[in-house]
Amino acid sequence: MDISVILTTARFGGFDVLFDSMRAQEFDGNFELIVSDKFHEQRNIAIDKADGWDRFRVNFIHLPPKRVSRIYDDSLGVNTALAAASGELIIVLTDFTWAPSNYLQAHWDFHKANPGWSMSCYLDRYPLPPMKGEPYSIERDWWSVFEEDFEPINWFDTQEPIYRERRGSIGIVHEDGKVEIPGDYIYLLGDSVPMSVVRELNGIDERYVGGYGSNDVDFGVRANHIGHRWALNPHIKLKKLTLSGQAQIPGK
Repeated sequence: MDISVILTTARFGGFDVLFDSMRAQEFDGNFELIVSDKFHEQRNIAIDKADGWDRFRVNFIHLPPKRVSRIYDDSLGVNTALAAASGELIIVLTDFTWAPSNYLQAHWDFHKANPGWSMSCYLDRYPLPPMKGEPYSIERDWWSVFEEDFEPINWFDTQEPIYRERRGSIGIVHEDGKVEIPGDYIYLLGDSVPMSVVRELNGIDERYVGGYGSNDVDFGVRANHIGHRWALNPHIKLKKLTLSGQAQIPGK
């Protein structure tokens, strides 16, 4: 397996955005999608009843976190997914995100051309699209995020993002254009990491509870200690729908 895309979630919604973007990938290699899901048992019931689910069932692993936590602990979910992953390269996503069609290919090409480096990208956050019914149900829907027909790629192509996020976007600029990001400024979401590095670091530190598995600065610092480096590619953007109550621009 070339790439393992892993995602953790404690929300019912978000699957349709994720799978539609994965189905649209123009990738020359092969990849798998691993979702560690707090609501694994309940969602499986909904998945079995969902129309059109068969078109998504390609290299898909759906499993619960390896142990129950009083609060949703993203670190447990990430490590559960990592333990099931078989890819040479790991890409960490989150729910309600849209990866453009060249996303996996760009990460794979960078991985092959730059041994010892990982690639980060910008995260563009977008407002929630209009929907029918009570808007807060977006976090509780069983299968589809949206109450009406929705095409994510058309939404992202026609809307301006609320803001662009990328910690560590200012770093050492090399002659080849790579922007080197110190480990204390990366946070995994939207980043790709070689499986060899993940194994050497023994995955995510599960002592950091409370949802920081995909925002793990500690992982980046430890990667730097073993000689790994992080580079920003400003041309590859991960797009994320903003959840209710999170549409504030930072610093405003």
